[in-house]
Amino acid sequence: MARLLYSLLLTLLLPLILTRLFIKGSSDNRYRRNIGDRLGQITRPLGTIDVWIHAVSVGEVNAAVPLVTAFRKVHSRCRILITTTTPTGLDQVTAHLGDRVVHCYLPFDHPFFIARFLRTISPRLLIIMERELWPNIIHGCHKRSIPVVIANARLSQRSCNRYAYVLPLMRPALAIVSAVAAQTEADRSRLMTLGAHPDHILTTGNIKYDVTVSAKTMDTAQSMRQDWGRHRLIIVAGSTHEGEEAVLLDIFDPLREHYPGLLLILAPRHPERFDAVFQLVKNRGFNTHRHGDGSTVVPPAAEVHLRDTMGELPLLYAAADIAIVGGSLIEIKGIGGHNLLEPCAVATPVLFGRYISDFLEISHNIVERAAGIQVHDSNDLRDTLKKLLNDAALRNRMGANGIQVIKENRGATQRTLELCIPLIESDVLVREH
Repeated sequence: MARLLYSLLLTLLLPLILTRLFIKGSSDNRYRRNIGDRLGQITRPLGTIDVWIHAVSVGEVNAAVPLVTAFRKVHSRCRILITTTTPTGLDQVTAHLGDRVVHCYLPFDHPFFIARFLRTISPRLLIIMERELWPNIIHGCHKRSIPVVIANARLSQRSCNRYAYVLPLMRPALAIVSAVAAQTEADRSRLMTLGAHPDHILTTGNIKYDVTVSAKTMDTAQSMRQDWGRHRLIIVAGSTHEGEEAVLLDIFDPLREHYPGLLLILAPRHPERFDAVFQLVKNRGFNTHRHGDGSTVVPPAAEVHLRDTMGELPLLYAAADIAIVGGSLIEIKGIGGHNLLEPCAVATPVLFGRYISDFLEISHNIVERAAGIQVHDSNDLRDTLKKLLNDAALRNRMGANGIQVIKENRGATQRTLELCIPLIESDVLVREH
């Protein structure tokens, strides 16, 4: 009954949902492309799909990359579809996976759209990354005997409390999930309270620890650093949101007087904000350079560099002296921080703020192992930056500690793969395409 009411509500809200999609398309026209995907109507050939992975946006796609790589190592001809809900998610798929996977947007969670979509792609397995719980998708797969795995599952107490309001809708969906790979014991416990079967949920760790950075990326970062100025101190603020750039500029303004040549690189989370951020920096009176202007070399006189590209954070962090991870400096509805392990993977000390609810376990590990520092307000951030800018040896120790944090916590991808493989007939994965 709860799912029926939910589906009826979606039907009534569909005009508003589509209108909102078209409004968002006014600032990023990619929201209007392939609108048929959202309605479950795939008009372009996707071919035979073995594994369907749903990854909402940037963070989930990044978590899916090691899993895709692991699947392809075990079964090189496994054909994988990744769905996202945002164009920025698509950008990450393109940047990190290229033609190793096919992509389309996730249909709205309406029984009709889901049924049409599943008839088209006929997957043998659905893997949902992290915490996207769509009842009609899960029930649609169950009806067609398609196993569903929730991988790298995380559920903060805040999210658990929200889901509890719709428990009659969530409990039946979670009860029919084939397997859940939870990041931590706390995540496992919360998912069980919502209805996941205790025998079907395991604590496997966080796939994000299995991040790898290619030698090519590190070489490119060194070359980039040479172009920017080998002797300049460089701060990279990645995945920033509205309001955070202003905080950073307030701190950076007095710092540049004490550290000649200091360069702040801003990499906003969403491309539709690039123009606004560029204008903000210029209005604040900084000598500003924008990557999209065509020059790859940041002029020596530039104080702030806007990186208006996607999928380059590992490269930028590798070229930095200090990394600041956005989504954590101010309270932003629906945001609980971003991936703190990307700077650690390239031996760059990482700073982050108080609002890190989606990465509590990772943040505790990083702070405990002295690979990063959590700051509590803008004054704390300013003082911590001064401390690190003055001490190259401290930066190097923190960077080395970050590498160690990564090494000590690897293995979640393999454990998740071992959950998934038995759910698919081996002859399906190795069939000829």
